[in-house]
Amino acid sequence: MSVRFPLVEKEWYHCYNRGADKRQTFRLAADYRRLQTLLWACNGTEKIHLSDFEEPSIATLIAEGVQRGEPLVEIAAYSLMPNHLHLVLSQLVEKGITIFMQRVFTAYTMYYNKRHHRTGVLFAGPFKSKHIDDDRYLKRVIPYVLLNAGTLAQPGWEYESGLSPSLKKKLMSYPYSSLPDFFGAQRPEGGIIGPEIRTFYDPQPTLEEMLIEAQTFYHEEIPEF
Repeated sequence: MSVRFPLVEKEWYHCYNRGADKRQTFRLAADYRRLQTLLWACNGTEKIHLSDFEEPSIATLIAEGVQRGEPLVEIAAYSLMPNHLHLVLSQLVEKGITIFMQRVFTAYTMYYNKRHHRTGVLFAGPFKSKHIDDDRYLKRVIPYVLLNAGTLAQPGWEYESGLSPSLKKKLMSYPYSSLPDFFGAQRPEGGIIGPEIRTFYDPQPTLEEMLIEAQTFYHEEIPEF
């Protein structure tokens, strides 16, 4: 069962939420890209208003030298799915995760409601969080988050043995998670992820090894929404 722990600095948390009534929170590619941009833009002590830019994107903000100030959180991993999202976060300043998540969800809801001509809440209440209290848990939850899109590519992957070439290709090409960045892809979205995730792995695991950890997490520790 999900429990909301007090959020403290320098600790890791698995944070997640889904759409109200399990509705879609992302309909278009532009929706996913806006949330990714918000993950970058909202992670700083300086507020950035995307409405000030004609076509806001991470690439545009970086190219124009937009300053975010000091980061509020370290983002180790994320995955955006049609009706929910997962993040692995470490709080760098007091109330950093809460401020960051409120900014992201508020800005995205305003964007989404305007774009899709709707009103009201978009997400199922405040975000949920679970404290990651040891390295074993961390090294399972990160693969689980990074491989979450396997459900879209190959339903039932959680129960299958091995990694098919088709599933591997679809996972690595899914643009709305940080899996490509974990394996060194050169893209603007890589700026969302902080550097500390690299220190946890020596050597870096293969995708096949991560699949085993993700399946173990799914069977033993998957959180309730």
